[in-house]
Amino acid sequence: MIDYTEEQIMRSWNREKISSPLVTIWCLAYNHEAYIEQALDSFLMQKTDFPFEIVVHDDVSSDCTAEIIRKYAEKFPSIIHPIYETENQYSKQDGSLMRIKYASIKGKYVAICEGDDYWCDETKIQRQAEALEKNPQCSISFCKTQCIEKSGRKRSEVIPSKDIFEEGIVTLKDLVHSEFECGYWTFHTSGFFYRSELELGYINIMEKEFKVFPYGDMPLQLYCLLNGKGYYIDKIQTCYRKMSGGYSSYMQKHPDAAVQNQRYLIAGLMNFDKLSEGKFHREISVGIRRAEFKIDAMNKKVFKIFYPKYYKIGLYTQLKTFVEIVFPKIYRRLALWKHPL
Repeated sequence: MIDYTEEQIMRSWNREKISSPLVTIWCLAYNHEAYIEQALDSFLMQKTDFPFEIVVHDDVSSDCTAEIIRKYAEKFPSIIHPIYETENQYSKQDGSLMRIKYASIKGKYVAICEGDDYWCDETKIQRQAEALEKNPQCSISFCKTQCIEKSGRKRSEVIPSKDIFEEGIVTLKDLVHSEFECGYWTFHTSGFFYRSELELGYINIMEKEFKVFPYGDMPLQLYCLLNGKGYYIDKIQTCYRKMSGGYSSYMQKHPDAAVQNQRYLIAGLMNFDKLSEGKFHREISVGIRRAEFKIDAMNKKVFKIFYPKYYKIGLYTQLKTFVEIVFPKIYRRLALWKHPL
């Protein structure tokens, strides 16, 4: 646990200018016993001139996650506001988590980080808040994210890769080109910082156009950029822990679910194509082809993955994706070899 007191954290807050939390940090935790302290410490270490709150939602963990959260809430009662469930909300898949989140937000802005990830820059939310305050046309801010192993060891991946964007304004066109046409993982959830006024609209769109989307972070980016621009901070400010028992871990262990995930993604992209009135049809079409390619790779259809319809994806991407899916251990070793500690 971080060696600060509430008074020390709140000392720099300008309460005369801003009396209520400017930023709500939202953290969803589930069986994150080994990581939740690092996440909470990274929130509490933020150096800001405005008040912030931390809403940490334990979704009925079966380990000691809730007990750790209680200790933090007892030490920082004015900053940390815990939510303890008696029934797992994620498994309902009925929007319960989003509605609970919406009801708990007090800040003008929302910063997201799950309980097994953390922030590595104490100026993260200060810089992102300043970016959106100075750029009212922007609805969301992003930053660079370092991928790490379950143990905390650095991986080769940085999200986004070094040469995609320069610091400054990004648009919906930039995102769909990078994400769907080029196949990059453009921004990670741990770096999302957006205007809370968009939360209700995001919930509504998730219950309609994005209802079948297999995950919520991409629709959130798309929705924010449909309602403004983004501001990218070209600095590593967050760390994403891969294979720590979360979504990506589950997908690798359950190939049938992974295939179904790609089918849902295809359906979601088709819905987004309609929602955006075909403005990004070319980019979305390539994204759909990439999802179809992954399905064939997961089904070990070695010859089919070289069909002409996949040429737009690019040979390098085809081979890289095939090795990552079919030979994950080899892919992982190659990734670590490139950037050892």
